[in-house]
Amino acid sequence: MRDVTRERGAAEAWLPWTDGPPRAGLRRVFCLPYAGGAAAGYRSWTERAEAYGIEVVPVELPGRGTRWTEEPVAAMDRLVDALNREVFARQTEPFALFGHSMGAHIAFAVAAALEQEAGDADGAGGLCHLFVSACRAPGVSPPRLLHALPDDALLAALGDMGGTPPEVLGNAELMGFALPMIRADLTLLERWRPEPGLRIACPVTALGGDDDPLAGPATLGAWREFTRASFAHRVFAGDHFYLREHMGAILHEMGRSLPPR
Repeated sequence: MRDVTRERGAAEAWLPWTDGPPRAGLRRVFCLPYAGGAAAGYRSWTERAEAYGIEVVPVELPGRGTRWTEEPVAAMDRLVDALNREVFARQTEPFALFGHSMGAHIAFAVAAALEQEAGDADGAGGLCHLFVSACRAPGVSPPRLLHALPDDALLAALGDMGGTPPEVLGNAELMGFALPMIRADLTLLERWRPEPGLRIACPVTALGGDDDPLAGPATLGAWREFTRASFAHRVFAGDHFYLREHMGAILHEMGRSLPPR
């Protein structure tokens, strides 16, 4: 497998369904996936987002989806450096970030790195809002660590989360291909810790499900401590993958939270 995170000029690999600047009048929201997820998980969002005044841009990470031949990245600093170099530092219009589960931590790390690179206490370049979904605040330990579990125990844990159909988990050939990528994602997520006291300058909105065993409503408020700007949170009916039943409401929340373009 080749490592495209080390190659320059590879922005198109990260954004498989987006070409060119934002469409007129729309606010651009880059969406980062959960552990084991791919950009395709947001494909249906791209078809409905315009009604809410936004343009959803799914981000494809190495090792999955359209980039399945590449090596997955198991270290947050390497992934954030590549994302900022190839995608976010190149944006010329204001944009927002949305991340679900692991994607929320990646989005926060991206925001902090952009702000540090800009050397600007008032914000990170064009980043205007961070939306975090179904994710405990940085530095809060998860109920259990998954990345070092044996394959059988890891498959069982994935089944408990409810994000993967049983017929997929039971397909030995498919999971033999997917587990190394999932394990790399979990390693990235569970080993990363932000600097103590780190806070970003843009507003943060935390979203989650009322029956989420990994990041329930009581954990969402902790994100308030990670921004110097405004904070809001909203809870929906559902589990860790509540967003599958609430796409329209989430798009509405993003649309009303972002400043006019």
